[in-house]
Amino acid sequence: DSLATRLLSRPVSKLMTRLLINTRFTPNQITVLSFILGLASAGYFFLGGYQMGVMGAGLLLASIWVDGVDGEIARIKFMETEFGGKLDILCDNIVHVAVFFSIGMGLFHVQGGMIYIVLGSLAAVGSLISFLMIGAAVTAGKASASSGKSGKKSDFVDKLANRDFTHFLFVLALLDRLDVFIW
Repeated sequence: DSLATRLLSRPVSKLMTRLLINTRFTPNQITVLSFILGLASAGYFFLGGYQMGVMGAGLLLASIWVDGVDGEIARIKFMETEFGGKLDILCDNIVHVAVFFSIGMGLFHVQGGMIYIVLGSLAAVGSLISFLMIGAAVTAGKASASSGKSGKKSDFVDKLANRDFTHFLFVLALLDRLDVFIW
């Protein structure tokens, strides 16, 4: 985990894990919940405006926290599966594409410049290309991490695939500067 994840996200996800560990929720159900929160986040960003941006960024953070819970519970309960790892990566990346596009559209709705549609679309396409290029490596890295093996290549891929930007995005939403993020 990155420093931001260790300091800002893991404490919350570990608390949530403690609350959910003795429930009937499966890791894949928790992944789907994270996915729904992420898509709701994109919906708020799409609407545009200060309050919608803060709600979108807050829901995206909640999605990240819940996303940490699925893996934690899978490891604790020995429920890790290849399908679950792939579902997690796919859902995460669909959310990224939707959020980036929606931030651009929300800025367009509020500020009007076509440049925001272009920037949001470019960010979404860039995220999609990144996923297509490193998605298999991230899945393989998760598998090797769960088996206790890790290498320089998987460390590099983890750095490329981390979601530290969500904390920065939340701060920018509070400052009403999502335009800085999309640029």
